[in-house]
Amino acid sequence: MTIIKIYDEYESIIVGITEDIPEDGFNISAKNRKRIFDLAFKYMPKVKVCIIKGTIVKSKDLNNLPYFDICLSGNKKVLKKIRYFGKKAKYVPRTKGVGFSGSDIRRCIKK
Repeated sequence: MTIIKIYDEYESIIVGITEDIPEDGFNISAKNRKRIFDLAFKYMPKVKVCIIKGTIVKSKDLNNLPYFDICLSGNKKVLKKIRYFGKKAKYVPRTKGVGFSGSDIRRCIKK
């Protein structure tokens, strides 16, 4: 999903960074990922980046999440969990056209 494409559709956008470790084992701390996103969205005042304790998929409730009206995600497991808690959720592709997934980027960094 690209924030640029949805930026004008919403009053505010929260980018949630979970503390989970990717399945490929490559780990950049949530704190460092937040710093990267904060820099990336520096000139987009409607975007707020926050760290989410734990993971959404394993959550027992939504108490660890900031308030939101709708969750946009390319992760179907996250969307299923959000809907389970009675919140609106919408699937959006993580990338459109030319783009790289987090897994692709981690593979390149490992080399």
